[in-house]
Amino acid sequence: MARKALDKYRTPPWMTEAFKESFPAIGGGLLIDPCCGDGRMVTALSDRFGDYGANDIDKSESFPSMYFDATGDDLWEGSDLARMILPCHRNTWVITNPPFAHAAEIAQQALSVTPNVALLLRMTWLEPRPNRMWLGDNPPDCMLVLPRGSFSGGGQDMTSCAWYVWGDAGDVKPIRVYTKIPGQKLLKIGEG
Repeated sequence: MARKALDKYRTPPWMTEAFKESFPAIGGGLLIDPCCGDGRMVTALSDRFGDYGANDIDKSESFPSMYFDATGDDLWEGSDLARMILPCHRNTWVITNPPFAHAAEIAQQALSVTPNVALLLRMTWLEPRPNRMWLGDNPPDCMLVLPRGSFSGGGQDMTSCAWYVWGDAGDVKPIRVYTKIPGQKLLKIGEG
């Protein structure tokens, strides 16, 4: 199956809800979504933050206020977003579902401006690859492993994903497993 243009796969709402439910302490002054698409994640998380910055490379998206390549320095160093981050560096969270092919570059850029980053990525992202060797020195502080989910809604693209979190996520276990399966009853051991 051919990849979508710009590696754009919209975040299923239940994945953002799983994040909110599992990390209730994550919030603060500023939320940055550098790959916001139609803004669904920013909108769902905005009640936890005083302000937000929304960016996407795709100028056909109407929600973002900025249109930079999130892998480049322009967004992180020279934009209005960079000026928003400076006053509240430690109170800023970058939360996004980045294009998988560019997730390492986006993670490194985000971690260069704030210690608080949460990325929705496939589980295979932890595999050692040349562009991810920095993970050995910068592993996530915690993870939320999700049930397999579909990003197209058709089910043909079911993939295992997790929220990878760097920063203070509150009093949570380093690895958590989200067991609520969307569209199905929660299965209990010993039943059926």
